Order: sequence, then structure tokens, then C-alpha cells
Amino acid sequence: MFDIQVDRESLLVSSRDPRFLTGDVWLRLDGKAFPSCNWSDSPLSVLGSLRSAILEVRSGLTADMYFFDGPYFAKLAPDGQAGNEQTIKVTGICDRHPPEDSTDGGVAEVEVLADLPEMEGSYSRAVQELYGWATDNCESAVLELLAKMRLV
Repeated sequence: MFDIQVDRESLLVSSRDPRFLTGDVWLRLDGKAFPSCNWSDSPLSVLGSLRSAILEVRSGLTADMYFFDGPYFAKLAPDGQAGNEQTIKVTGICDRHPPEDSTDGGVAEVEVLADLPEMEGSYSRAVQELYGWATDNCESAVLELLAKMRLV
């Protein structure tokens, strides 16, 4: 299971120029929170990174999605063993002190198989959640950014 979580109650525009939104955002991978539950970060940046990664794995490439307030990222790779391009291996990695023999660039903390449509749906729901928050809080500049973040 793959789900990206955004805590609407934690969202705060901390800078107007440039626009910077802070809040809690994390992945739920087969029930495990990564990097941790209520991870404080930049939800727009994290979601933008996830969007880029999804677009790359749609093309059969391996891609990384990043958390920006710490040494964490998730590697998304089509799972060749499953024989289905819709199955994606998601590996949550901490790159604070990567071992010398690391092939992933850090220490794998969690690894799951996820369906690409499930990932796309979770991403879209998270963007919609931010869109609702921005609408409720009259954050037009955030709405403009979110309009560019739809998956096509």
C-alpha cells in the first residue's frame, strides 16, 4: 500500500515572497510512516517531487522523490520481477550515513510494492486536499501553484 499524507491542520504559509508553505507530509507504506508520522516539511515541494517521480516511472524509469527537511527520499522503480509495468517498488531511504557498499545511496528503512494507479490516486487526493485548504484560506498564489501540479 502507498499513500501520501498531508495534515491539513498543520499547513502554514511561512513566506509570501517567495511563496513557502510548511506542514506535515509523509508516506504511509504498508502501514509504516516514512520518514515518520507528521513529518514537518514543505508539502508543495514534496508533492512536486512525487509528481516528477510518477511521470518518470510511467515511462519505465527509476526515479527519486525527496523530502526536503532531512536526509530522506524514496526510490520508485518499476518492478521487473512482477512482470507488470503497473507495479512499482518503493524504497524509503535515509541517506544521512550511507554505507560504502550502498547501491541505493543510503539505508533502506522500508520497501513495498505498490500499484502505479494507487500512487497516482494518492497523489491526486493530496493535491486536492491542499487545493481545498488553499481555497478555504484564500491563498490564491498556492492555488496557482497547485493548478500546475496535476498529473496528465
